[in-house]
Amino acid sequence: MKPIIAIPATLLLVYRAYSKKSLTPGGILAATLTAVAHAVHPWNLPFALLIVFFLAGTRATHVSLSLSLSCIYLSCLNLAQCS
Repeated sequence: MKPIIAIPATLLLVYRAYSKKSLTPGGILAATLTAVAHAVHPWNLPFALLIVFFLAGTRATHVSLSLSLSCIYLSCLNLAQCS
């Protein structure tokens, strides 16, 4: 992959993970090393799939947290039971 694309994209993802606190510092380090390993590959697809995986995983985690909190709230009101 071209460094002119991979370096800014990696830095943006690291900044996003740090600012939104979606990863721990160790997770950010591991993600950065993984991004570098994928960016070194001559094809664009591994790096692109890594970006999609990170963004989709971050989004799914927030949706799951929202559902868990609403289920706990409803359980406390005795309107529904969490399974």
